[in-house]
Amino acid sequence: MKFLLLIYFIFVFGISFSKSRNIFSISKVYLVILFTFFGEVFWENQNPYILFLVFFLISISFLIFIIESNITFIQSSIVISPIAVRKMERRIWVLSLIPILAQFYLINSIGDFSSFISSINSRVVSWQSFGVAILLIKVINVLNYLYFIIIIKFHPINKRNIYLYLVHLIIFIGISLLSGSRSTLLWNFVFMLMFYNFSIKKVSLRWATIGSICILITASFIGFIRSSGIKYENNTFSIQKNVDQKLEFSNFSYGIVPLEKLFEKNVISDPEYGWTYITAITNLVPRSIWPDKPPSGGVIITEKYFDNRYDGYSYFTTGVISEAIINFGFLFGIVFGLFQMSVLLILLAQFAKKRLFFQRKNYNMFEASIYPFLLVGVCSYLYTEFTTNTISLFVYKIFEFYIIYLFVVGPRNNYFIVQK
Repeated sequence: MKFLLLIYFIFVFGISFSKSRNIFSISKVYLVILFTFFGEVFWENQNPYILFLVFFLISISFLIFIIESNITFIQSSIVISPIAVRKMERRIWVLSLIPILAQFYLINSIGDFSSFISSINSRVVSWQSFGVAILLIKVINVLNYLYFIIIIKFHPINKRNIYLYLVHLIIFIGISLLSGSRSTLLWNFVFMLMFYNFSIKKVSLRWATIGSICILITASFIGFIRSSGIKYENNTFSIQKNVDQKLEFSNFSYGIVPLEKLFEKNVISDPEYGWTYITAITNLVPRSIWPDKPPSGGVIITEKYFDNRYDGYSYFTTGVISEAIINFGFLFGIVFGLFQMSVLLILLAQFAKKRLFFQRKNYNMFEASIYPFLLVGVCSYLYTEFTTNTISLFVYKIFEFYIIYLFVVGPRNNYFIVQK
């Protein structure tokens, strides 16, 4: 059965290439994310119900094949004066002081650098009172992404601009590693590659494959270091646990684990009836103001179905199907989850078709910049918690990018372009 499912996946992936040659088309990104977080289903024995669910998730791709075949992107450069580029650069560096200073503040508040490094593994609890500082630190992601767009999109750009960007990139990598989150670091490189593909030059399958493998290996290595327990003493980094560990490839089962547990329990005795979706709004209220605000889907599934395995230090992610099941039970939950994923993908495809069909003299810089956020964010509902992904997509990415974009670039969106 799993072999047949793999053959079906390859078949659908092949159809995706016949419908659109763009390596980052919606269906390809969706199927790659599905494979990355549900891949274990193709080589490990699984509950038959999970196999059927993955079959239906793969089949959703057919809904967007027709739409995405009509989406066209024009690779181009924007002619702008060097003075304007320097102004944008200065504004980015001024704003970059905010996450840099916030990072120093967080380290100092924890104690010293050694204490901070030791706290990374328990950051869910250790850093829970530093929400504002963490929010400010995350601004570096958006700043570096916008900086990258300016460097590759505007023309002319000189060596000085490139060197300054590389310095900023190193700062971004350093701060991202200190966050302890693999996604904080790696997704930015995915967004950069996508923007380059859509707006500058199409990325070949070979380079996309090499980039994907590098990102997966890096994610596994960071996971290995994090799970081993890292400490900093006498100006030296070391691993706390003296155990024989291997690189982590647990991401291939992220989407499967919650489903396995739910089918093992077999009964949803106390469904949430949609409340975990409401937490995408209520979670924006600080806990100091609303201490007893309702828990999100990840908290619910960890505490009720995994017996609070991590004692509040970490939580399982849900994914679109698992979250729907804990809200509405198995039958209606599965139907709702599949419907929800289908609608989100169709809306994304319609947005790309209507808003990103670039005309030669009407290039919307802002919409082109946030499209990689939307593309990855919508497809990520496959394996992520609804609340976390929604807030991350619309608050920490799109809204933050919009505010920073207005400050750095200005309110102007439409540019005259030079087609390559």
